[in-house]
Amino acid sequence: MTNICGFCNKEFATIYTLKKHNDICKVKKQHEKIINDKELICEYCSKIFSNKYNLNNHKNTTKKCINIQKSLNNKEVKYPTFLCEFCKKNFTLKNSLICHNLSCIDRYKFELKEKEKDFELLKKEKEKEVDLLKKEKDIELKDKDKIIIKVNTQNEYYKEICKKLEYQVEELQNKLDKIANKAIDKPTTTNNTINNKIELHTFPTQIEIDRKIESKFNDKYLWDGMKGVAQFVYDHIIKLEDGSIAYACFDNSRQMFKYKDQDGNDIKDPKASKLRKMIKPGLLRQSQSLLDYFSEECDYLEKRKNKGLDIDKKEYNTMNTLREKAFEVGCEILNIDDTNKFSNELATISCI
Repeated sequence: MTNICGFCNKEFATIYTLKKHNDICKVKKQHEKIINDKELICEYCSKIFSNKYNLNNHKNTTKKCINIQKSLNNKEVKYPTFLCEFCKKNFTLKNSLICHNLSCIDRYKFELKEKEKDFELLKKEKEKEVDLLKKEKDIELKDKDKIIIKVNTQNEYYKEICKKLEYQVEELQNKLDKIANKAIDKPTTTNNTINNKIELHTFPTQIEIDRKIESKFNDKYLWDGMKGVAQFVYDHIIKLEDGSIAYACFDNSRQMFKYKDQDGNDIKDPKASKLRKMIKPGLLRQSQSLLDYFSEECDYLEKRKNKGLDIDKKEYNTMNTLREKAFEVGCEILNIDDTNKFSNELATISCI
C-alpha cells in the first residue's frame, strides 16, 4: 500500500512521514481556506486571491472578467483605461502601459520622424552657415588676388630699379679701380723707398690655399671674428714657410695690395678683392666643418646632462661659445665680398 498525499500527490515511505506531511501541506491548507472563505475566488475566472482588495482589483482591471460582466449584466461596465498616445491601444493598468511604451513601434516611428525634422532643420542652418562662409572667403580671396597683383607689380618695378642701381654701382666701382690703379702707378717717395726694400715671392696656387685652410684654420682664429680670419690668412697664406712674404699692402689708407702671380707678374689687388675670392670657398667649408663639430659636442654634452650624468661645465660653456663663434664667422665669410672689414684688418697686419 502506497502512502500518497491526497492534496499534493506526493509519495512517502511510511504512514508516519505522511501524517507529518499532512500537518504542513500547503495545498491542503489552501484547499481548506478556499472551503472556509469562498469570497476570495473570482466568480468569473475562478482565480484565488489572498485578500479582498486583490480580488476586487482583479475584477475591475482584467479584460476577460470585465467582458464576462458586460455579457451577464448587459450594462456598460466602466473600468480605468490607460491609452498609448502613439498607437492608441488601451490598457487597464498603468504598469502595462509603461511596459508597452518600451516596445511600442509607433512610438519609435514618431520619435524617428521628430529626429528627422530636427536633423533637416539643423542641416538647413549649417548649409546657410557654409554659404555665408563661402561668400566671406570668396571676398577675402578676391581681395588677396588684388593685393598679390599689386605686390607683383611693385616687385617688378623694384627689380628694374635694383638692376639700374647695380649697373650704376658697377660703373662706380670700375671708376674707383681705375683711380686706385693710377694711384699705385704713382706712389709717394716714402712708399717707393719702402717698396724697394721688400721683394714679393710667388703667391700660392688655389690648391695650396685650400690645403692650408683645411689643415690650419681652427678654433684659435674663431675668437677674434674677422680679425682672426685676417690673421690666419697672414700667418699661413701670405707668409710663406721660409718667412718670406707673398702678398702685402703698400698703401694702408687706400687699401692697395700687390702680389706676384705664377708667371712672375706683379698684380694689383685693390681692397684685396681677388684674394677674398680665392679664400672664400675654402673658409666657408672649414667654418661649416668646425660648426658641425662643435654642435655635435654640445649635443653630446646636453644629452649627458639631461640623463643626470656629470659633465664638465667649463668644457660645455667653451663648446657652446665656439659653436656661436663658428656660426658668426661663417656668416661674415659668406658676406666677405660685401664689406671692407676683412681688407681693413688685413691692411693693418700686412702693411709694409
